[in-house]
Amino acid sequence: MDKQFLNKETLKRYISDNRLNETIKILLFQLNEFLDKNENDQDYEPIRKLSDALTINSGKLNGLEHDKIIGILDRETQRITSAEVQNAVLYIIDQLPNQFWNFKKVDNEISYKSHLIEVVEILHKHKSKFDYDIFICFSTKDREISKPIWEMLRGYGLKVFVSDEDLQNTVGFNFLDKIDNAIVNSQHLVLLASTNAFNSVYVQDEYQAFYNDCHVKNPKNRLLIVYKLDNFQIAELPRILRNKQIATHPEQIVKTILFENEKKEIAKLKILGNHQLTLQWISWDYTGVVKIEKINNLIECSGQQLSKEHLGDFLKINGFVDIINENEFILNGTIITKIHHINNGNECLRKGNFHFRAIGERKYWRMKEQLNPCEPVTDYIDIYFKKI
Repeated sequence: MDKQFLNKETLKRYISDNRLNETIKILLFQLNEFLDKNENDQDYEPIRKLSDALTINSGKLNGLEHDKIIGILDRETQRITSAEVQNAVLYIIDQLPNQFWNFKKVDNEISYKSHLIEVVEILHKHKSKFDYDIFICFSTKDREISKPIWEMLRGYGLKVFVSDEDLQNTVGFNFLDKIDNAIVNSQHLVLLASTNAFNSVYVQDEYQAFYNDCHVKNPKNRLLIVYKLDNFQIAELPRILRNKQIATHPEQIVKTILFENEKKEIAKLKILGNHQLTLQWISWDYTGVVKIEKINNLIECSGQQLSKEHLGDFLKINGFVDIINENEFILNGTIITKIHHINNGNECLRKGNFHFRAIGERKYWRMKEQLNPCEPVTDYIDIYFKKI
C-alpha cells in the first residue's frame, strides 16, 4: 500500500489513467489516517461516512472478481459497475473538505483500519485451502439492507461468497451444488439475522450445514458469526446460536476473523526457525538443534542432539508440525532415542502424534508423551523458545 499522501488532482489523473483500484487503495489509506488522528475534528463524521462509502465501492469492484470466478459476470455488468464505482470515487474526492487535503502525516504508524486491510492482504499471499473467507447466509427479502454489509467486507479485501437470485438464475439446477461447495470451501460463515432469515428454509439449511459439518468439528478455525440486522431481537435467535459472536458492524467481523489468524501468524513466527533441543539423559547443557520450517504449505521438523560424554547416545526427531497456538504444537512423525543405560543401549523408536506444550513460565515446549515405550523411564524432550 502506497504510504504517500496524494492530492485530489493526482488521484483524478490516476482514475483517468485506468488506475481505479490503485486510486481507491491510496485514498482509503489517506482517509483512515486522517480519521485516526482527527477524532475531534468538526468534519470527522461526514468524512467517516465518505470513508465507509469508499470502502463499499471498493467492495463492489472486488465483488466483480467473485462473480467472474463463479461464472455469473457478463461484460455489460462489469462495464456498468466499474463506471458506477468510478463516478462514486470522483464524487467522494470532490466532497472531501480542504481540511482533509491539507492534512500532513507526521509519523510512520498506520491506523488500525489500514492495519486490518494490510493483514488481509498478507493472509491472502499465503495459499489457503479455502476459496472464500466468508459465506454470507441471508434471506433474499433482506437483500437491499444486506448488500452494503458484504460489500464493506469485500472492501476490506475479504473473499466473500454471496448466494442470491443472480446466482440461482445463472446456474439453474446446479444452484444447490454451488451452495454446498461454497459452504465447505468458506472458512467462516456470517449469518445475517432477521425474522425473514429464520423463516427461510434455505437460510436454516445453510447455517445448520455449516454448523454441523464445519463449525462443530473445528470451532476456533471455522467461525459462525451472527450479524444482527436492524430491529432483530437477540432473544429470537435459535438456542444453538445464542452463545455465538454477535456483530452489529462489518468491522467487528473483520476484527474477529483476523484476530484468530493473527494469533496463528504470531505462533508461526515464534515456532518456525532453528531451536535448541534437549533430552535430559544426554544433557541440558550441551543442546542439539531442531529445524522447524515451512515447505510447500507444510511445516517440517527435523533435528538431533548428540551426546559428548557417551558417544553413540542420541535423540533424533523428524516429521510434520501442526501449530495449535504459540504455546502448543503437534509433531506427527518419528522420535528415536539411544541411551547407553536404557533399553540395553539399543535404539527406541516412537511413531505417531506427539504434543509439545509450554506451560506457565517455562521457556520451552515439553513433549507430553514422556513415558519411554522401551523401558519404564520418563523422557523429558524439550524444544526451547530461544532460536539459534
